[in-house]
Amino acid sequence: MKIKNFLLTSSIILLLIAILIKFYQFYPITKLFPLYGDLGIQIAKLHFLKTYGFHGNVLNWYNGFTAFEFYPIGWFYFALPIYSSLGNILNATYISLILIYLIAFIVIYKFRNSIKLNRLESVMMFVLFF
Repeated sequence: MKIKNFLLTSSIILLLIAILIKFYQFYPITKLFPLYGDLGIQIAKLHFLKTYGFHGNVLNWYNGFTAFEFYPIGWFYFALPIYSSLGNILNATYISLILIYLIAFIVIYKFRNSIKLNRLESVMMFVLFF
């Protein structure tokens, strides 16, 4: 039993370090707009939600389109109050990412009794999931 706890604890520590490294590598987004991948498009859509609203006509982007016509809106509504309070879309994106991780950890930790996990196993479930 002692070896199992040691292996579980060391695995959790290594995976938490990996998550912290991921946050550190993602930090430059607070200074520079990402020009690669899908993230730049997601940040632009968050700006469109604030500027044009849900299902608003975005006329100055690719000859115009209707915002969020075919796209789920969950993260955008989650990040919109952060963006509105900070005024910086890049910082709002970074903080919303961290908050999603924190909320997920709290939910997994709070509901650990319903799936019969101890504290260590619930933390391991979080780091394996993320």
